[in-house]
Amino acid sequence: MELRTLTPFMIHVIFENKRNDVLFAWIFHNCDASRKDYIRELMEHTEVHAYGNCLHNQDTPDEMLKKYGLEHMICDGEVYYALLVDAILIYLGASDIDDYVPSGSVIKVTDYENITALVEHTEMIANNKTLYEGYFA
Repeated sequence: MELRTLTPFMIHVIFENKRNDVLFAWIFHNCDASRKDYIRELMEHTEVHAYGNCLHNQDTPDEMLKKYGLEHMICDGEVYYALLVDAILIYLGASDIDDYVPSGSVIKVTDYENITALVEHTEMIANNKTLYEGYFA
């Protein structure tokens, strides 16, 4: 898999080599009721890989653990974990997230009228090289 280095600490998979079999990965250990309900509804619209304790349906692949040296980092650092593992973060949480992440690097759930609009926009990003790479700029 060809990788492009962005900084000494972050890399991402180039558009042509990214996975296309699933658009959403849920990495969370605290099963907050509102988030859990939202993800359950999202799972009704599209496939979601859930890696944390909450709604777990996938084990973290060994190659991801080896590549990033991560095991239990996802407990408190879900936001930064997503940014480290070749992913575009789809964020559901505090309204001040923009103060903590690079501008234009996350998709905020609150920017969409409903889950269908979120899924449609995410599919558009997944199929458009310019939009996809813009999240890693």
